[in-house]
Amino acid sequence: MIKKTIPRFLPETRGADILWALLDGRGHDEVHEQRLKDRLAEITGTRAVHLMPSARAGLYWLLRALRPPRLYLPAFLCSSVYECALRAGTPMTYLDCKEGSFETRIEGVDYEPGSVLLLVHQYGIPADPVEARRIAQRYGLMLVEDAAPSLGATWGEQPTGSFGEAAIVSFEYSKTISACKGGATVYTDNTLADRVWRCIEEDGAHAFADTESVWRRDALKGLIYELALLPLVYGSLTLPMFRTRNEGFVNRSQTIELEGPYRADFGSRRAWLAAHMLERLPLIAADRRRVAGIYREVLANEPGIMLAPVPPQAQPVYTHFPFLVPPGRRTAIVRGLWAAGIDPGFNFSYLCGGAAAAAAAPVACDYTERVLTLPISSRIDDLCARRIAETLRGLVHKV
Repeated sequence: MIKKTIPRFLPETRGADILWALLDGRGHDEVHEQRLKDRLAEITGTRAVHLMPSARAGLYWLLRALRPPRLYLPAFLCSSVYECALRAGTPMTYLDCKEGSFETRIEGVDYEPGSVLLLVHQYGIPADPVEARRIAQRYGLMLVEDAAPSLGATWGEQPTGSFGEAAIVSFEYSKTISACKGGATVYTDNTLADRVWRCIEEDGAHAFADTESVWRRDALKGLIYELALLPLVYGSLTLPMFRTRNEGFVNRSQTIELEGPYRADFGSRRAWLAAHMLERLPLIAADRRRVAGIYREVLANEPGIMLAPVPPQAQPVYTHFPFLVPPGRRTAIVRGLWAAGIDPGFNFSYLCGGAAAAAAAPVACDYTERVLTLPISSRIDDLCARRIAETLRGLVHKV
């Protein structure tokens, strides 16, 4: 029987948005790019913005320009971060998770002065940037925020991405705001922004790719994704394709792509789309928090589920809704959700760095074997969100 399935992510950028960008965004028009830069600076409370082909490219060029002696980063993170640091040739030290939380434990580390501390706002839940800034100042570190999953989130009244010297932002398909890929680096330090741009210009990277052809390719992929993520298509075609490969369980830490998207112009049409989507950010953020609130209401106090705590100062903007299940039960829970027409995703954070990271981060190592996520999107209404959470709660009691 062909059935409808709720996908693991539902992009906020619709097919109509992509088509409008193809038709209305004018090639080689710097007005759209400047509009996007101004809006990003306003939202993140920063002073300078570089548009990048991806968020990982932003971190890569930061590391290339700074040449820090070491990068301190979570062991539990997206493999793209590990990938670009590896490609930049930066030595890495892996930090563990806090017990009972997805937040990185940054205290009690013997930091090397002049290094970079990467503060990752996992799944769009802000980590404590005030504590991170205090530690960075104490040890002479540069604080860089990975705000790729947290654009629009705040700590107190201050937006994530504005606490360190720089932060990276993503417009990839699964993020809160999508421009069919692309990213940005935002800076609170103009001197650092100038230093990074000199490094890019000296390398000649900003004029590497045919911007229009890259944009058309990515826009076409975005339209294809829009079709593939339709519930009926997803249940009958997309999900079965995922399951042909490792039953849908993907270990991305073994598929590092060293030739990633580091060298391309952003392009005016992509900038038009990103700026257009940013106007919706407050509504999208509110809707995503609404869905997360329903999940928390239904799943609160369930003994078989550990929810990610949200500090009282934090106002998240979720990319996914993470939780932990008991050891050895994840596969059965995933298959039960699939059978109910729900596709969870847990292949968005990984233990990278192999044995060195596993030895340094036992809590993170445990989490990578137990983490699952539920989909978050403004497209999910209250009734659907409640069905997802109640289905999960019933499965945890059964398996």
